[in-house]
Amino acid sequence: MVAEKYLCIISFSLFLLASCDTDKQNVVKGNLLSEGNTAHRETPISVVDDLGREVTLGSPAKRIVALAPHIVENLFSAELGGRVVAAVDYSDYPSEALDIPRVGGYADFSIETILSFKPDLVVGWASGYKGFTQLQDKLEALNIALFVDEPTDLRSITYSVERFARLGGTWDTNATGNSASSSVVRQRVEKFLDREKVLRDKYKEVLHRPKVFYQIWHDPLQTLGGEHIVSSLIELCGGQSIFSDSLLIAPQVNVESIIDRDPGLIVFTAEDEQVNAVNLFWEQWPTISAVDQQYIFRVNSDWLSRHTLRMMNGVDQLCDFIKIARRT
Repeated sequence: MVAEKYLCIISFSLFLLASCDTDKQNVVKGNLLSEGNTAHRETPISVVDDLGREVTLGSPAKRIVALAPHIVENLFSAELGGRVVAAVDYSDYPSEALDIPRVGGYADFSIETILSFKPDLVVGWASGYKGFTQLQDKLEALNIALFVDEPTDLRSITYSVERFARLGGTWDTNATGNSASSSVVRQRVEKFLDREKVLRDKYKEVLHRPKVFYQIWHDPLQTLGGEHIVSSLIELCGGQSIFSDSLLIAPQVNVESIIDRDPGLIVFTAEDEQVNAVNLFWEQWPTISAVDQQYIFRVNSDWLSRHTLRMMNGVDQLCDFIKIARRT
């Protein structure tokens, strides 16, 4: 459980509407290409977002609004941080992101404020905002490009970064793939995938897979189900989530069910001031193997809760904890 840590510019809208004269202009989702200036026309950029929608820009994105903290971080990884003109609350990494103007929280942002920043690209997280369809309809009506980002596993994170870089023109499409000729963004993606492969090869054939309870909140107890990426990360590290059979993304559970499944490892996320409360809670249940062995560890919540390239740091941490439990 992660807590949530303005007027439409009429002249802007009128500009967009006035620009829809198809006899003089060719509208390419999110950018206006003048037919009378073909010498300077750039090749349109098209990618497919995570809803299967083709997103096309007439030229690399210059004014981007990012509607989730993980999207902001991934835009910086794509070397586009300087083009993010607005973001949502809790967009705090890297440190430069703290200076970006806000449009609200990731679940309650203002569409009018988004428009006031005159974006040529909006990147949104559909599952994080109940009113996403309304946002999509509004942006499409104004011919502003919307990319829907929904990464679900480690490799899809790198795919998000790559597509952001393509939309911003920072992905070196002419690189041969060798590190010496690859773009900075490509090198970051390749490094991430290399680390993932090392871990996958290392733990894919382990015989003893410790049972893991992954706790995201303590009052009430809450975990992550089998459809969440963290469950697959536990498996990647050679463990097994005791609630991988849950169809809910973040189910609430009771102590009795945890005692019954008897995890050998408890991994939790918490702020510094909450750590003592979590440890004191588990001391009440010494019959649980993880409590008996004192295999209760905290992971960095930002690393594992945000779908970014930093997630691999969290995976390394998670694998180390599971390795300790495997020795028992």
